[in-house]
Amino acid sequence: MSDHLFDNAIVDLLIDSSNPDMLNIAVDRKLESIRDLDDAMKVQRRGNRVVSIGKDPRIYDAIDTGLFICPLDL
Repeated sequence: MSDHLFDNAIVDLLIDSSNPDMLNIAVDRKLESIRDLDDAMKVQRRGNRVVSIGKDPRIYDAIDTGLFICPLDL
C-alpha cells in the first residue's frame, strides 16, 4: 500500500497493542477527516474486533489505514 502515510508512533502503538496470534489492523475512527471516503476501505468493528471490511458496506465505523501485523504462520 504505497498510498498510505503514517507516523512512526502508530507503528509502535500497533506493535505494543497487537496480539501475535491474530491478524492485527490499525484503523482510523475519525471518519470526518477522511479525504476520499468513497475510495476508502471501510471497517465495521464490534469491540476491538473487525466484523466486516470492504469498499461498499452499509454499516462501518472506521477506515483501514493499510497497516497490519500478521501472525507468522499467515
